[in-house]
Amino acid sequence: MISHSFTHYQTCFQVRPLDAKRSPLVAIQKIVFRWLKSKEKDICMRGGYKDFKRKCDWRKLEDTQSSVVTKTVYSDDFTGWALHYTHQDSELKEKRYWYTDIGVKEEKGSERRTAIFYVRISFARNQEDLSPDHPPPDPTTPRFIRDLIGQPKRLEIFSGYADFHLFDGLMPLKVGQGKFLGDWIRSEKRRYPMVVFNDNTPNLKREAEQLADDLAGKAPVLVLEQNTELAEEICYYLPRSLWIPLGTFRVFYPINPQYPRSERPERHRWFAVDSETYPQQRQGILHSLLQDYPLEEPGAITNIADIDHHISRAKLEKRLAEGSMEKEAAQKELKEFWTLLEDTEEERNNLKVENRQLAEEYDAKENELNDCKAKLNALKPNSCDVVVPAFDVQTMMQLPSTLEEVVGLQASIHADRLTFAEEAFASAHEYEKHDSNVINRAWEMIAHLARTLHELKFAGKPAGDLAGEFEAQTGYEYAPTEGKASNTKKIRRSRQIKVEGKQYEIWHHIKWGNRERKMLRVYFDFDEEFKKIIVGYVGPHLPNASS
Repeated sequence: MISHSFTHYQTCFQVRPLDAKRSPLVAIQKIVFRWLKSKEKDICMRGGYKDFKRKCDWRKLEDTQSSVVTKTVYSDDFTGWALHYTHQDSELKEKRYWYTDIGVKEEKGSERRTAIFYVRISFARNQEDLSPDHPPPDPTTPRFIRDLIGQPKRLEIFSGYADFHLFDGLMPLKVGQGKFLGDWIRSEKRRYPMVVFNDNTPNLKREAEQLADDLAGKAPVLVLEQNTELAEEICYYLPRSLWIPLGTFRVFYPINPQYPRSERPERHRWFAVDSETYPQQRQGILHSLLQDYPLEEPGAITNIADIDHHISRAKLEKRLAEGSMEKEAAQKELKEFWTLLEDTEEERNNLKVENRQLAEEYDAKENELNDCKAKLNALKPNSCDVVVPAFDVQTMMQLPSTLEEVVGLQASIHADRLTFAEEAFASAHEYEKHDSNVINRAWEMIAHLARTLHELKFAGKPAGDLAGEFEAQTGYEYAPTEGKASNTKKIRRSRQIKVEGKQYEIWHHIKWGNRERKMLRVYFDFDEEFKKIIVGYVGPHLPNASS
């Protein structure tokens, strides 16, 4: 896995052929190889399938300069295979690179062979590229996933429990299946999210079909018929907090009875397709499920490095069995190996926990936002009789005395040009050095964002040296980035925010001062679509390579 890459799509599930004689590993390899042949025209792809299945190292393929690497490990318990595929972006070329990591672990010893299939597709910007920022690509499902899942007469695809299938297209539920749905939603064996539509009207069915296609390999989509008896079954087998309002759909995350918080209703969001905010919410659904929510199966092989670890362990065990290693050296090597493995697993588990906590916090905040929007829409019919005076700074009884008050007032004044993320309000709230000079500087810096920078960026004039022009007009230093040395996982994470389901990276910042009590930074990003500046942080400088 490339350390500076961003996840575009990730999934993990089990594959079992209906024909007991078939190998799930071979079935997967054929589908993946066919997908690669459609993308690469090098001679390796025309006659190299035998090597591809076992071990290959094809670099700088003809025309595309892509690379394909595969490795295999054999043991008494399983056969493992992994692929690492690297290629340039079809539009941006060398400015962005794509990485596909696939791992397959075919278990032995059962009547019907089963394989754990893992895939992660990621992308990374060329760190030596100095051209303007490129917007991150919208998440999509790779074609080979659809090809794999779209074989229900040959392969069973499931996660955690064999009856909980991942399938191609929609699954309609009829009278008599209410208990099945209730058990499915609340089962602790379910590892993936599921989407349930309550109504099969043409409008909802079209959206259900589209979501089923978009979320292939990550979440099954089910549709309830509009039927009184079925509705009664659902009401009986599901608690009221998990009911799906008629004419809506709900996204159910996995539930674990050992953790009561996992069944909180706000964690399992429902959406109205006809609402004005649904297009933005839909993007949030795709980003969250395709990119952010990890699917895991115990014992999965995730990349080439896992194959190398298994090979090293097999060699070590063989040498121990043959008695070709001294006992003390063997114990030392084993200890180093297990330490490395435990550290890796601990890091992975910590990241999974952190990711899910952030996802829950995001869901809760978005619920609050939707409630506010719904109340606002309800007030709109009566708003024609209400005269709302324009905000006038001169009517204020006193000037703001804290950084948080500055952010709140500026958010009201410049709502048409600036959007402040929750992180901006939180950082301002935590700021303790409320020196009058800092407050005045903060007011002036944010005002310049709304006036000077917004006009330079979006007024239709040639941008030229945006930072230089801003500094010339305002006297405040403008840094578009933190430099190559600060592009680490921890620092990047501190620059990533989401506002109304849309992802931003706040590398741009304006700054004043360098001393501890006389220092202020405002970090932001640009929303080209809505022509707004997204402010994500106000306070002392965020961590970088030198701090």
